[in-house]
Amino acid sequence: MRNFLLLLFVFVAFSVNAQDNKKADWTFLKAEKGIKVYYQYVDCDFNIAPDAQYVLLKFENTLGMPVYVEYEQLLWYNGHCGLCTSDPNGESKKQIKVAANGTTEGKCDETGDSSLKIFVKFNAFQTPDLLTKFEINNIIVTPISE
Repeated sequence: MRNFLLLLFVFVAFSVNAQDNKKADWTFLKAEKGIKVYYQYVDCDFNIAPDAQYVLLKFENTLGMPVYVEYEQLLWYNGHCGLCTSDPNGESKKQIKVAANGTTEGKCDETGDSSLKIFVKFNAFQTPDLLTKFEINNIIVTPISE
């Protein structure tokens, strides 16, 4: 019994440490209008799509009320920003909801919110397009009345 408890303690300690390490992977990008933006590069392993690398985004709301966050996501592939000069269909415009004093973050899944993840490259094979830069601009914060 004593060995079992010791083993359980070690497992829990490693699990907590692994979760803390995951939190440390986020890199601060900017803070604006009560919203902090973070990112991390992640290799995503998918079941029904080719494995790929993504930039996951995390938005932290430091305000005491839930908000909608609208922003512009500018992407450079091979050093060229295709939507920087012309975006007739509004592809660079994104909107998310963030709870009061909460966070909303991208995840590695095939069906996740595409406004919170940015394609970088495929892992298993090469394609000519590679994300070389990204920017999050023109943040607009709108309070949500409850």
